[in-house]
Amino acid sequence: MKYIVAAATLATLSGLAQANGYVGLNLGRGKTPIDCPSRADACKDKVNVFKLYAGTRLGAARQMDLGVARLDGIEVAYTRVKEASSSTTDPAQVLALIENEFGDLENVVQNTTVPFKQKLTLDALTIAPVLRAQVMEGFHLFAKPGLAVVTTTLDSERNAQSQRSDSSTKIKPYLSLGLEYEVLKGISVLGAVDWIGYKVRDQRGTHRSVNLGAQVSF
Repeated sequence: MKYIVAAATLATLSGLAQANGYVGLNLGRGKTPIDCPSRADACKDKVNVFKLYAGTRLGAARQMDLGVARLDGIEVAYTRVKEASSSTTDPAQVLALIENEFGDLENVVQNTTVPFKQKLTLDALTIAPVLRAQVMEGFHLFAKPGLAVVTTTLDSERNAQSQRSDSSTKIKPYLSLGLEYEVLKGISVLGAVDWIGYKVRDQRGTHRSVNLGAQVSF
């Protein structure tokens, strides 16, 4: 499913990369909440984030003045969130050959523990209107409230062997807030905070990330 999402995003990006359009790339660090039982040996919810996006600026006649900001564009993005994980040890029973009191070998059931790990990854295709407000020459605050088609994958491994894999695609709310600065004509740098909801099996929450990136206008 994630490859379908990526292909659809790239097709949309190419359509938007035209006159009055722009493309950008963000890299960031985020947090994906993952359920960690109290007995967890390790819980990793800090993740790396990759975001590729493109948008188009609306013509003056189509823009909307909302007082503090103007709705002046529409944007699509593909976001890839690397895995969050939790690791525990589960009780297990194994057969072992043990020498008995008579010197013979016999099978004996022994109690032991084996490692158990869950890995959670996200792929999101987002679409959102773009609201901008100029704070000073070259600086713009922006807000991008929209929707995301989020594919969440949860993989389970027991004793280093795949045990179960679940994938769920849901429509979830999306929001990006940030600041953009035009360093040269048509070239901007920006920082943003993004929120994306997700759900798969018994795992649900909101991924949050802080991103830095660059943007080129056409």
